Amino acid sequence: MTTEDKMPIKSQEGQNIQQPFQKENNSAFQQGSPQDFQLKSKSGWAKLIFFSILAICIGGLIGGGAGYLWGQSSKSEADIQRSKRLERAEKEAKDTRTGFITDKDRVVFTWTLKDLGLLSYNNKNDRGLTADQIVNTYGLASSIEYEKKGITLSWRRSKSSKEQSVSMFFEKVDGNYYLKSVYAYELSEFYPDENSEDEDENDTAEDLNLTTEEYKSLRKGNVQTGKGGTSLAELLKKHRQSVRIETERDAADDSYKSTRLLATVSYKVDGDYKTMRFLAQPNGDFLYIGSERY
Repeated sequence: MTTEDKMPIKSQEGQNIQQPFQKENNSAFQQGSPQDFQLKSKSGWAKLIFFSILAICIGGLIGGGAGYLWGQSSKSEADIQRSKRLERAEKEAKDTRTGFITDKDRVVFTWTLKDLGLLSYNNKNDRGLTADQIVNTYGLASSIEYEKKGITLSWRRSKSSKEQSVSMFFEKVDGNYYLKSVYAYELSEFYPDENSEDEDENDTAEDLNLTTEEYKSLRKGNVQTGKGGTSLAELLKKHRQSVRIETERDAADDSYKSTRLLATVSYKVDGDYKTMRFLAQPNGDFLYIGSERY
């Protein structure tokens, strides 16, 4: 509000409206009818309300701007880079509308475990994201396979990563394709050196094995929530392995058991193969809830 706004509002005779109400009332009756007085009173209140609303709007704009700047400054470098990759991927998807795939050299999006954990999958109550929604958001895939029950889209090496191998299966329902499951064979975040030529067969074999001590050191979280469990990302950094992600299913008839999203990985532990189960979290992480033999 300006200095002029703060000055007392004056009546037509130059009298201050902050004078006693009785004097203002008498003056009004002397100069005109009661209707004239009501109009002047309403006009004064209208001005007061107008300037109050204006002040609130200006304050909201200033506060909103400050909040936006604060949010931008608090973003991590990883989030900033991810946003940039998304923008490039979206542009690429818009450039090619004739299908789900593009030249492999133009694939720009690099998937992370968190990205996969935040997707919506088919479950007992609802359907997952469509193939169109995936490519429109994350960019076109490098290859596609058509099957009787659906399609598989795959993302291989990209401009930003030498290590990537992710396949998504979309179930066909009423002429559309809905996300059912994901296989992540390689995720670049777990290949920090980006130099697979230096990797030998012994290193790969070690990734598939856990010692008994390593297996017992895994923290088993709450079966219903996963709280307190070891993070799947933490395990994959030490022992890279392929990951399968899909909604929890009933082993007896392969139907959806719940709406819970699970990631499973298999390791050899002291001669036995164990499938370890990790429950998806709202932030895209997966926490360990137990294992089973196979």
